[in-house]
Amino acid sequence: MNRAFSLVLLIGFAPTNAQACSANAMTLFSCTFGGGAKTAEVCLGASDVTYRFGPTGEPPELVVEATPARVHLTPWNGIGRAIWEEVVFTNAGYDYLVHYSAERDPGGAVSGGIVVAQGGRDVAQLTCDEGSVAGADFYPLYDAKEAAGQCYDRANFVWGPC
Repeated sequence: MNRAFSLVLLIGFAPTNAQACSANAMTLFSCTFGGGAKTAEVCLGASDVTYRFGPTGEPPELVVEATPARVHLTPWNGIGRAIWEEVVFTNAGYDYLVHYSAERDPGGAVSGGIVVAQGGRDVAQLTCDEGSVAGADFYPLYDAKEAAGQCYDRANFVWGPC
């Protein structure tokens, strides 16, 4: 899978900002970057999944919308001391990989970030501000992909028809 993110931007999150997921959508992931200056979030609506990135409290600089079938999701494999998942949005030759990891211990740390790639080469890597990751659950997207007729082959790490 290509990892891409070619932004020279910082991200931030505030639940009441202009970027928040619509009332009809579920927030699957959000976090801030650059001390809260920029926000990134992934929202799941009835028929689409959206990646947004931009200044906190203002309209996003980048919005990528797709059907659940058009994004790549790597679900947690059920192994290890941390739960982790990642989803990739593709737009205009760039891949935006949004990821999180949550320690399974009670009160364990949650971290996340974004990797931007172009042509299979990483062009930017952003790490969420400490303590800013919210949502951090792509399982509803897994369900949406299955509802769209896709099944995950855990042996080969690919999505295909059910």
